[in-house]
Amino acid sequence: MSETSIRAKQATISIIENGFIRILVDEEAEITRKDILEINEAKKKLAGNQPHIVLFIAPIHGNVTSEARAAAASKEVCHNAIAKAIVTKSLAQRLVANFFLRFNKPPVPTKLFSIEKEAMDWLKMMRKANTSHINTIQHRITETTG
Repeated sequence: MSETSIRAKQATISIIENGFIRILVDEEAEITRKDILEINEAKKKLAGNQPHIVLFIAPIHGNVTSEARAAAASKEVCHNAIAKAIVTKSLAQRLVANFFLRFNKPPVPTKLFSIEKEAMDWLKMMRKANTSHINTIQHRITETTG
């Protein structure tokens, strides 16, 4: 893997380890639909067409437009995502994130955290559960076709 980090207009997108994407949004950022699509392109470039987990670090001060929230919850942006964790320490951002979870309803498990380590632990647990589920399905397919 040649690139480990990509700088977008309003965020830095990094691959922490194989299949683990970290999105750090700039302080005071005004995230639009266009920004979400740019972040998604960077994420696809780093993760390839492989399943991955996403850690989204929200700024203390900033905004995500309603169009950006809708794009972030779309099947296109969530393609190949196993799970997403949103980390924020700001009450205002927490309210926006809760609104996103309740009304935009992302198609992958998505959870809100105030502590980054807890978010990372949850994401790793989700990835492990997903891997176990895939292995069980592959084993069943092998048994029925073998």
